[in-house]
Amino acid sequence: YNVANQRNSYDESIKLWDLRSLRQPTAQHQLGGGVWRIRRVHNSLLKGTENTGEKDLVLAAGCASNHFKLLRLTADQALHQLAEHRHTDLQVTQQDTLAYGIDWCRAVPDLYVTCSFYDKIYSVWTAASEE
Repeated sequence: YNVANQRNSYDESIKLWDLRSLRQPTAQHQLGGGVWRIRRVHNSLLKGTENTGEKDLVLAAGCASNHFKLLRLTADQALHQLAEHRHTDLQVTQQDTLAYGIDWCRAVPDLYVTCSFYDKIYSVWTAASEE
């Protein structure tokens, strides 16, 4: 996937493109909510993939009105959801929270940091805790 490029969009989908041929995406997955942020995740940071030699691409996405998602693109060009994270705060209703930023930590395997837009909530979580 060295020639792959992912794009966020407001059509509620994530698309992966091969830069050598831009006629149509090589993979696409409907996520719901506008896809505001996408980050590539190194496979070596995911539990269970440390020594498997897997070449799957893993993406972390902030999906506006539909929470945060972790996705895996497999060799057969299929996108599969690995985990979903929702900000939880008793004082915030879902309508007030927009999933905005997402990133991962190089120093700690499988650790993600997310933030919301208007209400400025941040969360630190692992994919294992969301399964």
